[in-house]
Amino acid sequence: MTRKRIGPALCLILIHAAAVAIAENGHNSTLIATRLTVARMCASTDYKQACEETLRPVNATNDPKEFIKAAITATIEATERSFNLSAALTEKINVGRRREKNTTAIRGLRMALEDCRDLLSDAVSELQESLSFLANSSQLLTPRANNVSAAADDSRHVITELQNWLSAVVSYQYTCLDHLVERSQKLKLGQPNSFGSVMKGGLGRATRLTSNALAMVNEIARSLGLVTSLGRTQREHHKGGRKHLMTTRRRRRRGRRMLDEGFSFEIVVAQDGSGQFTTISEALAAYDREKVEDTGGYYVVYVKEGVYKEHVTVRKDQRNVFMFGDGARRTIVTGNRSNRDGFRTMKTATFEALGPGFIAQSMGFENTAGPEGHQAVALRVQGDKSAFIDCAIDGYQDSLYCHAHRQFYHNCEISGTIDFIFGYAAAVIQNSVITIRRPIGSQQNAVIAQGRAIEQQTTGIVLQNCRIVAEDGGVPPSYLGRPWKAYSRAVVMESEIGGVIRPEGWMPWLGDLYLDTLCFEEYGNSGAGAATGGRVKWKGFRVVGKDEAVHFTPGEFIQGEEWLDEKIDGKISFGLSH
Repeated sequence: MTRKRIGPALCLILIHAAAVAIAENGHNSTLIATRLTVARMCASTDYKQACEETLRPVNATNDPKEFIKAAITATIEATERSFNLSAALTEKINVGRRREKNTTAIRGLRMALEDCRDLLSDAVSELQESLSFLANSSQLLTPRANNVSAAADDSRHVITELQNWLSAVVSYQYTCLDHLVERSQKLKLGQPNSFGSVMKGGLGRATRLTSNALAMVNEIARSLGLVTSLGRTQREHHKGGRKHLMTTRRRRRRGRRMLDEGFSFEIVVAQDGSGQFTTISEALAAYDREKVEDTGGYYVVYVKEGVYKEHVTVRKDQRNVFMFGDGARRTIVTGNRSNRDGFRTMKTATFEALGPGFIAQSMGFENTAGPEGHQAVALRVQGDKSAFIDCAIDGYQDSLYCHAHRQFYHNCEISGTIDFIFGYAAAVIQNSVITIRRPIGSQQNAVIAQGRAIEQQTTGIVLQNCRIVAEDGGVPPSYLGRPWKAYSRAVVMESEIGGVIRPEGWMPWLGDLYLDTLCFEEYGNSGAGAATGGRVKWKGFRVVGKDEAVHFTPGEFIQGEEWLDEKIDGKISFGLSH
């Protein structure tokens, strides 16, 4: 959809004019000015009527922050109603389906609804967090500022945080729908899609209002010159050059220096009994939230060499967990849950990192269900500002689930078959080895399946300076990725692409679905599979130049300079290699 964009100067003039009219002309002018401001704020949204209804009660003001606050407040109310609906549908299944013969399918649908409750609870929580953050922030833009550039600098952090939170909320909403539709279709009880349809209808207002809120934030960002027409974060003063991460030995010293400096305390996990705990889950159960928050540091868990057969969850309320092992092939967390055995994709994960600020170093995460297990996740990451350094993530279909928020992976080994790096998040995978494994039967391999569901989301999966190779023994020709959702975004740049990748590079999801709206890009790649002459001719695919590729570096795309160096204490490649 093509929209007429409001330029920064016009945006400032219109909102400032509204404020002047209020001061000079009394009640009628106030009403006119309010309507004018509402119309301008809603101009870039997809659901204008809902937007105008949401913003109309706001008193006339020259501060766009008040309109964003109103949009988020309305989104919270709508999402809470969706949460209540998921609980009501769960109860309806419990009461009305107890005697049905298709008990396995019913149980699966009930569990999918329970997933919806968890996801929508997360959505409400993060919307409330974003509202509180916004209320304590300065104005999003200041019409009276003499220096628009200075106003942009003051607003950048507020805008990127809001984009991050709201994009994650969209991820939770669509994950709920994915699980429900999947399970509803397996019921053979007259109307197989009834529960999925009811929940989709119930979520409709919440998804529309989230989309509108994101569109308004993105438009303010555009008015300040912070993003391109595709919604990519753009820093006004790019810090070029290349930095390098510290060595593994230095990282280990970092972990121990954190203890010496009093940031937190160390927990040792060892299967031989030489630590405080023999399982990782026990160590996480001892998490001391108050101590971590009081020190402003990390909950440090050292996991000694061993194969840990457990399903681990770093809970959402467990912030700043720093977990390190003795090596990606020496400290391994393993499991074998799979879709074949009745688990929803989200629940197949061997290891879940849900808490913000999670760091894993020198560890392995695997799912051993094999290609016959179909969807079988080794690692699911939902926590914002999560980082994985020198780690291995091994599985077959859906090995790495980059679920939500901002994520960074460096010097990792990631293996799988179908869509084995997938999810809704904004993730950068850097300096890593991506190994394509042999599938079964007629299955076709695709490395990336990214789930950007609406145009407003500032998310995508980026491979930078990686090596894409085939496992030993031969692998059928494979693809870089395919579009999981309508605005799927995947970028492969400065990477060595092996001959295992087909000349066309990218694979359709279903016919011509999403081919015009997706965003698949390549830049500066090398190797036998890197030639772009035979690539797909889709409207959404492009070979880009340096000026566009730079927007997908860690410093730009996930605001890495604000959090990665501080958390990892390393020399990270924030920009392009060349």
